[in-house]
Amino acid sequence: MPESPSELNAKDLEVLQRAYRRREQRVSYSNAWQKAHGLLRIGVRDGKYLHLTDEDYDKLHLSIKSLKGFDVQTDSLNKNRVGAAKLTANEKLAKHGPSHNYIQIACRSEVLVAGQSIKIPAYSQLRLRYQDLALAPQQSIVVVENLEAMNHWHHFVLPSSLHNAIAVYRGHDALARGVKSWLAELHANGQFIVYFPDYDLSGLGIALNETCNAILIPSDIEAALQIKADKPSAFAAQYAEFSSLKARIPAGWVQLLTTMKADASTITQEAMAAHELPLMVLNR
Repeated sequence: MPESPSELNAKDLEVLQRAYRRREQRVSYSNAWQKAHGLLRIGVRDGKYLHLTDEDYDKLHLSIKSLKGFDVQTDSLNKNRVGAAKLTANEKLAKHGPSHNYIQIACRSEVLVAGQSIKIPAYSQLRLRYQDLALAPQQSIVVVENLEAMNHWHHFVLPSSLHNAIAVYRGHDALARGVKSWLAELHANGQFIVYFPDYDLSGLGIALNETCNAILIPSDIEAALQIKADKPSAFAAQYAEFSSLKARIPAGWVQLLTTMKADASTITQEAMAAHELPLMVLNR
C-alpha cells in the first residue's frame, strides 16, 4: 500500500526540490523518489532510475504545493520551525530544530549577552544563541561533558586562569552539533578551549575527538585516590580503549595516559566537585 502524502519528510522535499530546480530528466530511484512516484504518480521507472518529463515536474510542483503548502520553486526549508510555519502547516519540516545555534552556559563572572552584562546565578545556566554572546579575546571556554557537572560548576576548584572562563554544556544531538559548530568558529579565531570530561579513558577519548587546546583534570591524582574518589571497576570496563588511545595521543597527554594505566583510576566530575579536588589545565 502506498504511503500517505504526510510521509514526505524534510529530506525528501530537499531531494525533490533540488531535482525540480535542475529539471533532471533522470534521477536515482531513492526513497524520496519512490514516495513521489507512488504518491504523485509521476515519472517512469527504469530499474534503479526514474525518468521525468516537464509535465512530471509541473505535477510535482502543484502537488507538493497542495499537499504541504510548500512551493518547490520559490520556498526554502533552511529555516527554524517558526520560519517554516509560515510556509507549511508541518513546522517540523524545517531544517533547523529548536536547539539550532543555541548553547547552554555557566560562568562565575558576568557575561555580555546582546550588549547587556548578565550575572548567571549559581546552580543556574543560561540558554542563548551563541551569536549573542560576546567573548573577551583572552577568555577561555570550558566544554563540560556532564550536565550534573554544569549544575555544580561553582563547586569546582578551578585554576586561576579559568576563574572567568565560560563553561558550556557539551550536550547531545542537535545541541551538541550547535556547540561543535560554535567551537570550530572560536578555535579558528584563536580562542582557548578546554575540554572537561570525567577522568578516565573514555573521557580522554572523547576529548581527543573534540575541538580543544587542553583538558581539565585533577592536579593531584594521588590525593584523589586516597579519598576513594576513583572507580577501578570502571577502568577495567574501559581498558579495551587503551591501545587505540595510545596510538593517537598528543604529546602533551602521553604522561596522563601512562598515569591512568598505572593507577587503573577513573574519577567522575561529580566526585571532583563533591571532594573539591583542585583542577589543572593540561595542554595537548
